[in-house]
Amino acid sequence: MKMAISSMIWMVLLASISSSVRASDLTCVNKGNEPTPVQIGDKVSCGFEQPNDVDVFVLSVSNESGVQIIVLPPDGSCEGIDYFDPEVEVFDSSNRLIGKDFSLGSASCYLPSLRLFPVAGETYSIVVNSNNKQAQSGDYTVELKCISGDCISGKLVNAQKCSARYDGAHLDIPMVTVGESSYWAKLKLISSAPLTFELSEYGNNK
Repeated sequence: MKMAISSMIWMVLLASISSSVRASDLTCVNKGNEPTPVQIGDKVSCGFEQPNDVDVFVLSVSNESGVQIIVLPPDGSCEGIDYFDPEVEVFDSSNRLIGKDFSLGSASCYLPSLRLFPVAGETYSIVVNSNNKQAQSGDYTVELKCISGDCISGKLVNAQKCSARYDGAHLDIPMVTVGESSYWAKLKLISSAPLTFELSEYGNNK
């Protein structure tokens, strides 16, 4: 019985995590070099329309949240892709380069990825270009995955009259409803890419 309850709780927790970090599908502005505003959790479809094409995405944050920025082919993987070689750069509001990733070789498919731990109140520019200054990479998506901080703890428990707490390593969820019973749970962060938690403790709310 204990294992059955544990499995049920874990399934509910996984469902909560999946729904909270699922990306919002958007399309980039991509007209007249106008930047595209984005938020943590967004997944934006865009593309290189001509050689030397550069796309800019603007991220403004109000709290301390870790984000992983990944540039992907439209289907999300390298499977069946002959060539994909974009470059991604991140600049702060003072135009200082915070991070950069691109292929150093001639890999047929390379997925640039950067981890950013924004300063609250700061605005960042995410600049994506085709690296070789050609339009060969074609369509792509930019995904901003929440990996730590307020963006996780503020959304994990949805429609509950309580707040989850996350300290970067452990997640405390004070209430998960399973049928007519209510439980508390503690999860340990195992991996941030992909986001993976391990159920370490749980109990019945009296």
